[in-house]
Amino acid sequence: MGAAKETRVSKGHPKPVRATAVDLHALVDASDDAIIGKAMDGTILSWNKGAQKIYGYEADEVLGQPISLLIAPGHPDELPKIMKRLQRGEHIKSFETTRICKDGHLVDVSLTISPMKRGGVVVGASVVARDITKQKVIHEALCKTEERFRVALKNAPVAVFSQDLRLRYTWVNLSAPRYRKYLGCTDAEIFGGEDGARLTAIKEEVLRTGIESHSEIALTFEGEKRYFDLVVQAVHDAKGKPLGLLSTAVETTALEETIARLQQALDEIHVLRGLLPMCASCKRIKDEHETWQVLEVYLQNHTEAKFTHGICPECMRKLYPEYSN
Repeated sequence: MGAAKETRVSKGHPKPVRATAVDLHALVDASDDAIIGKAMDGTILSWNKGAQKIYGYEADEVLGQPISLLIAPGHPDELPKIMKRLQRGEHIKSFETTRICKDGHLVDVSLTISPMKRGGVVVGASVVARDITKQKVIHEALCKTEERFRVALKNAPVAVFSQDLRLRYTWVNLSAPRYRKYLGCTDAEIFGGEDGARLTAIKEEVLRTGIESHSEIALTFEGEKRYFDLVVQAVHDAKGKPLGLLSTAVETTALEETIARLQQALDEIHVLRGLLPMCASCKRIKDEHETWQVLEVYLQNHTEAKFTHGICPECMRKLYPEYSN
């Protein structure tokens, strides 16, 4: 007889433990996901507690039953298509669909379906279903919120824009398409000079302190002096780390021009209310430019009054007595 071979086990590498069928069954049964085994004719062969939780059926109610009892109305072609793909040996991942539960209510699920082979032949399939109903509700609510936000920004007379930590513009809303050409630029590059320095200082302070800034600013933009009501806020991630800035700018140029015109009108009214130098002989008035003007010309220049010419009754009798009664 030959000498028996000695088997040595390294102390630093323990012998791997092979999982038993009992261990695997326990893992499958403990899963919150539905794990279902089915034959190629659609017969349900295995059913874990996760499947019971999601679909409401006890195992003894569905074992031996067709998987089609879970197919929701309106999906008649879904199962045949899945079976054809399985027969070709395909793995189906993250397939989102709707299933019907024992009590009749619908549930949104994400399916992963894997073919089971024996001797190279597909003899069945393993179906893992995850309930994504809550995620779908949250996703739909988020989509609706984003759509409302998009419509509101599209129609709002306000520019909304974001900047990164280097203060480069990264996004601008649809209602401000004229500003998109400045994406990737900084305020110093767009405005330059004092305007660029002032905007940069405001935004650097918000990044440094995290405190919102609200200011009324005047900028020379595209060759015109324009006024804006500017709000700048810092944007942070879930851990409070700064990501950049989100700002809104409402142009107030028209309002500022209206205020200037009103102030000019008030100033002109104030001049008329003051003491006006008048010549005692010719009745001319000295204006703010030290120019002597005829009274009617002065009034026309400083008010909206217009003049027509006529003659009063006393002057008529004095100048034209032959025409007076």
